[in-house]
Amino acid sequence: MRQALRFINTFMTSGNTDVDEMISIESNIPPESPPVRHYQIPLHHIIKSIILEDYKYYTSSHSNIMNLFQVNPQYTNSHFMHLRILNYLYKRTNYFVALDKGFVDIDEIISNAEIAGLNQKAVEDSLKKLAHYGLVEFDNQNKEGYETATYVRITTTGIYYFERLVNSFAYLDLIFMDTPICNEETLKELRKRINIDFIADKKSRMLVRFERTQIFLDYLKQMEENEFEKNPELLTSDLTQTRFMDKIIEECSKQMDYIEKKLYA
Repeated sequence: MRQALRFINTFMTSGNTDVDEMISIESNIPPESPPVRHYQIPLHHIIKSIILEDYKYYTSSHSNIMNLFQVNPQYTNSHFMHLRILNYLYKRTNYFVALDKGFVDIDEIISNAEIAGLNQKAVEDSLKKLAHYGLVEFDNQNKEGYETATYVRITTTGIYYFERLVNSFAYLDLIFMDTPICNEETLKELRKRINIDFIADKKSRMLVRFERTQIFLDYLKQMEENEFEKNPELLTSDLTQTRFMDKIIEECSKQMDYIEKKLYA
């Protein structure tokens, strides 16, 4: 509840929340408009304000929102380490241990990672970051308490990230700027589309945002395919055998289609 209130406060005070636009739209809704004469704030506007706060561009170091595709090259070059751990814990939310429902032994996760040839340090680093942003919690109830923790479970925040936010256009459109891109052509195409302030027309700006998000999604899809092609052992572990990008692309595409229809309605 406290976190939800913080997010509401962030949205209301964010420099990226255009209150004047909302008031203008609300004031110009015809009285006869069914069913209710109220302006509904688009979800992607809310997400953008919460993610960026008062900044123009997203960086994970300045945001309370985690970039699930961020990597720590010291331990892994995979964009999917965080998602793999969230997925593993998500599938075990109904598991019971003596401690409480949903907790999983950290050593079990590490063991599954080693089966797939992953670095133990990559798992540790990911769990620490996920805990820092509140997506998982340790049995000792300390966000910084990995060293003394035995069990971990996904939180309601982590479930929301995994089920909804990672598929969201508004999220993906912003976090690409904070994601290391190892393909030169992709990086070149994304850089062309970072600064869109000079585009006066709102619809044209949105179309460029669609373009760069699609480029980012295509890149992630290719990286996922490359990982499974080069590392077939990923299919041998329950931690790493799941592919994520097809669902993410499908859900994000639906959102972009919906937003585009609203733009031209």
